Amino acid sequence: MKDPSELTRDFDRAGFEFLVTEINSGLTFANLALGNESGSQTRERNKANARKAYEAVVELSEKVHLTREQERRLGTDSKS
Repeated sequence: MKDPSELTRDFDRAGFEFLVTEINSGLTFANLALGNESGSQTRERNKANARKAYEAVVELSEKVHLTREQERRLGTDSKS
């Protein structure tokens, strides 16, 4: 059985991977929305999906403890 510190590291590592995936998904949806006709249902759906990804990133980023290297990779390193 894993000790609590190992579980925390596993959670943070998985959280980082999720953040990367969700950021990439959100950017994809946002770029798709930019290419859709203004006011179209497709554009609105893509914008909504991009917003959902953003909200998921904001929520999880408050719970995950990132290493300095992970922060750098995400562009969130406050020391840069």
